[in-house]
Amino acid sequence: MKYCSKCKNLHFSKELDKCPRCGKRLIDEPSHYSPVKIVTANGFELERIRSALTQADIPFSVTEEKYDTGLQILNSAPPENCAFCVPIAHYDKAVETLVGIGALDEDAIHELDREDEEFLETSYPYIFIFGISCCSCWICISC
Repeated sequence: MKYCSKCKNLHFSKELDKCPRCGKRLIDEPSHYSPVKIVTANGFELERIRSALTQADIPFSVTEEKYDTGLQILNSAPPENCAFCVPIAHYDKAVETLVGIGALDEDAIHELDREDEEFLETSYPYIFIFGISCCSCWICISC
């Protein structure tokens, strides 16, 4: 299992070296306390997930999504989309809890695996003047 410290996502493909979403180098052996994004929710679902994780005694944090529209400022409503993060050490228990309450689909658990595989199938090294680059940045060989 590999970890992206920027996106807070786990990647289960051993072939990946960089995060397919942000391009940051993946960490091979993350700390047990590293936060992992497990689900994004809003409204009633947000409170339902918060309650389930609290009852299961799973530590978590809730952060507003980066590209949220911010309409809650106008009407004092809660954030539209919030991401739940749990420590890697509690990831399996959190997934089991959220699947149990129907907040997370069992098929969605392996969605990252499929996305990683698709990324590996469609990516290819870009050739430029100085050699081969792992991405299309054209700046360095191993950015």
